[in-house]
Amino acid sequence: MANRTTVRRRGIRPVRRALAALAAVAVIAGGMVAGTAGSAQAATETGCSMADAGSGRFASTLCWFDFSGYDSAQARSAAGQEMVVALPGGSRMNFTLKTSGGLIRTVPFPSWSGAYLGNREYRGVGGEPALYQTGHRTTTDLTLSDIRVVNAFGQEMSAFALVGADAESTDTNESIRWISSNPIFSLTANGSDPGVGTACDGRLPGLGTTQVTCAATRSVNKTGNAIVASENPDFWTQRMVGGGVQAVAFGVLLSQLELNKRVESRFAGDDFRISIGGEDGTWVFGDTTGPTGTSATTGRQTVVAKGMETRFTFAERTLAGTMSNYDATWACTRNGTADPTLPTGRSPEYRAEVHVGIGDLVSCTITNARKRTGLSLVKRVAEIEDVNGNGITDAGDRIRYAFRITNTGELPLSEVRIDDPMLGPVSCPPGELAPDASIECTADAPYTVTVEDERAGAVENTATASGRISGTSEDASSPPSRTSTPVQAADPSLSLTKAATPSAAADFVVGQEITYTFVVTNTGNVPIDGVTISEDAFSGSGELSEIQCPADRTLHPDDTMTCTASYTITQADVDAGSLSNTASASGEPAGGGEPVESEPAEEELPSDPEPAIGLEKRASPRTVARAGEIVTYTFHVTNTGNVTLSDPQITELAFSGTGGPLDVSCPTGPFAPGDSVDCTASYEVTQADVDAGRIDNSATAAATPPPGQARPVSAESSAVVTIPAERGLTLVKSADAGEFGEVGQTIEYRFVVTNTGNVTVDGISVDEVEFSGAGELSAIECPSSTLGGGQSMTCTASYEVTQADLDRGELTNGATASGTAVGESEPIVTPPSEVIVEAAQRPSLGLVKSVEPGEAEVGDTVIYRFVITNTGNVSVVDPWIDETGFTGAGELSDVSCPQLVLAPGESAECTASYTVSAGDGGAGSVRNTAVASAYPPDGAATPRSGESHAILVVHAPALPSTPPAQATPVPGELPRTGVELGAGIVLIVVLLLTVGGGAMVVARRRRIDD
Repeated sequence: MANRTTVRRRGIRPVRRALAALAAVAVIAGGMVAGTAGSAQAATETGCSMADAGSGRFASTLCWFDFSGYDSAQARSAAGQEMVVALPGGSRMNFTLKTSGGLIRTVPFPSWSGAYLGNREYRGVGGEPALYQTGHRTTTDLTLSDIRVVNAFGQEMSAFALVGADAESTDTNESIRWISSNPIFSLTANGSDPGVGTACDGRLPGLGTTQVTCAATRSVNKTGNAIVASENPDFWTQRMVGGGVQAVAFGVLLSQLELNKRVESRFAGDDFRISIGGEDGTWVFGDTTGPTGTSATTGRQTVVAKGMETRFTFAERTLAGTMSNYDATWACTRNGTADPTLPTGRSPEYRAEVHVGIGDLVSCTITNARKRTGLSLVKRVAEIEDVNGNGITDAGDRIRYAFRITNTGELPLSEVRIDDPMLGPVSCPPGELAPDASIECTADAPYTVTVEDERAGAVENTATASGRISGTSEDASSPPSRTSTPVQAADPSLSLTKAATPSAAADFVVGQEITYTFVVTNTGNVPIDGVTISEDAFSGSGELSEIQCPADRTLHPDDTMTCTASYTITQADVDAGSLSNTASASGEPAGGGEPVESEPAEEELPSDPEPAIGLEKRASPRTVARAGEIVTYTFHVTNTGNVTLSDPQITELAFSGTGGPLDVSCPTGPFAPGDSVDCTASYEVTQADVDAGRIDNSATAAATPPPGQARPVSAESSAVVTIPAERGLTLVKSADAGEFGEVGQTIEYRFVVTNTGNVTVDGISVDEVEFSGAGELSAIECPSSTLGGGQSMTCTASYEVTQADLDRGELTNGATASGTAVGESEPIVTPPSEVIVEAAQRPSLGLVKSVEPGEAEVGDTVIYRFVITNTGNVSVVDPWIDETGFTGAGELSDVSCPQLVLAPGESAECTASYTVSAGDGGAGSVRNTAVASAYPPDGAATPRSGESHAILVVHAPALPSTPPAQATPVPGELPRTGVELGAGIVLIVVLLLTVGGGAMVVARRRRIDD
């Protein structure tokens, strides 16, 4: 208990040391006093206590010693403390307790909250069974010696075992050792497992020897506990080693016996006694049921036997009654479980020898039930004397009866007798009737039948048997045995049976002759004269012949007479479905009395009507080509049965035509077997039928049979109309404009798709295969994707004209239509349909010419500007200027124009330069006139603008008054003039414009050509 006691022990060590010193002083003083006194101490009287039932394996047989009278001084003395323990059952145990080592105090179970004893097992033990060591580092021995057990009669007993147990918790570095004069065994062991759980580190070395040790190397929560024992030892020592806080407990292992009785059934007044007795007669326990009680018990009795092999006798007997009249059933347990060495089940014995070991709790229950008793009686008619000789049993006849009695029980019976109120005395053999034996008894006189018996129709008789059950005052009785003897009076009676030949349904045909046979039987008990047959009812449409009977028409009881008649079947009989005939027989009872008549006899012949009908279905024409054609169906109905039918009807089972159902017209009225009638219907073919390629039709015919007969239905008949498929598709394309001349103009295209076949075409679409427009044609929209045979539809698309379209000169559009005919997987594709819309091209140019500056003097250079505007509706390329008039005295430079594509509305500027010469001064102005041209799209006329002119005002130069100053050349440089610089710059500009212009022309031509 190292973990638990660390705190406890530190605080109490000084106190314990002081107590130990005081105890030593007290022991010395006590010894001195004792030595001085020299007188013996009186024995300490105490007891022992059992634990609560079920709280431990030996809770009912292990009695823990109460050490509340423990005297430390006496126990530590050389003589020890003598103790006398009162045991259950009146026995007493004497022993001397000696202790050495640490101080001991006594405490109840549990010794502390974590102790196994008193908490987990063996709860409820009274007194102070635990001997607690409170010193440290001390080895303490507690020894019982001079051990002796005597029973209540003063006899010494040896069938016991002393028990030692860890009453606290052996922890780290602590141990308990048990030492005995005899071998030590474990009360917790289960086979080779000592059964201590985690206590003692799970081991108990030394079991089977005289020394066993429980040692611990660790402190853990204990899941078990060490409890050991030694049988009838001379001494018994428990040694606590380690000096910790430890505790042990002593007890004695005894035996307990119990016998119970249960009475399930009894004979009146029987009384039972049960008992348990020792083999030496020292122990006797018993109880009785009394004459009416159903149970008895000895209760649980604690015993200590003399020897180790102890036997007890469990027995029962009757105080009143016979024991052999009862069955005994044993049920025994040893320590709560079945044991094959104990008596069990049903037994013919009423006592058993039971071995009882130390620590055993043997409990037995004997159940008694009275043995089965019973009688059976069989009563019979032995003889009937026909006193009047009329062959029947009637008033005045005599009946003799016999009886057989059997003992069906398990016990003998005596005084067996018959009780029959109607017969009176019955004689049976005397003596005892053994089980399963039988005897015969007879009535002393016969019984004479009376008129009342005649009226009742039978002589009813009931008897019972009884006998005295041996050894009791009770009787066993049989169930009642009954006989019924019929009694007759005169009873004239006739019966009639009627038969027809042939009677098979297959023979019931028109013209078949039927022979009727009438058999009359005398079912009474007297003769009948003048027997005749009369027809009561006959359903035939013809005439039945006269009934022929024998000349002798007297019938004695059980005699018969046969009569005959004949009949020929008609068609009306067959149609009726059956032919019934009812007759009865009559006659006069011999000796007089009222005439007697039989019950009516009926014979019904089934006609086996077989209403049947046949159907042949035809279609005309059998092949069609287009929706709207008319097909006529004919249903040829034939009566193929053997009965008349009427009102034929046609039921369509399957009709694939989508314009149905058919309206079938049939004639009314009957038609005889073999006759035929025609029903008709007409049908208009639909496009869906054409698509299907055929019209399937199947039907059955039915008609009304005679009442009560099944309505006949023909076999299925079919007709097929075929429709060969024709597949075709065309496309015609058109535009709503013959030409176009403006950008943004909308052209509507129409695509007329026609199904030129006779089957539906699905998934129709129009696809453009060629379109020259520079823009995007809108999606082609169709009102449907499906066309029936011969149907057309118009699809549309729109297009907005672009400049490129005008420049190209026309719009070309080609398209195809496609779709898949019903029943086909490959689509139909039309040839392309093309439409061309021409462009109305109008090429035109405008020109505005100007000069900058507008006034100049001789020597000045001016720039001419030519602004060309595309005033047409098509693009032009690479414009140029043609001079139509120029009055200048000098040379006008070449006109430079950009090389480009000029779209409608766009403008381009061309330029030229001119240096005013002296010759222009006299005129006062220079006039210039020009026109503009450009290249149009292919096939269009070259546009030429109107003339545009510009006037340059020239001022005459003033006469200089002083010669102009000359520049002084810088040494080493040539003289330069402004003319030289200006001329160089102009030359460079002209060259650049020429090269650039050429490149632009090439580029523009490529663009417009593309």
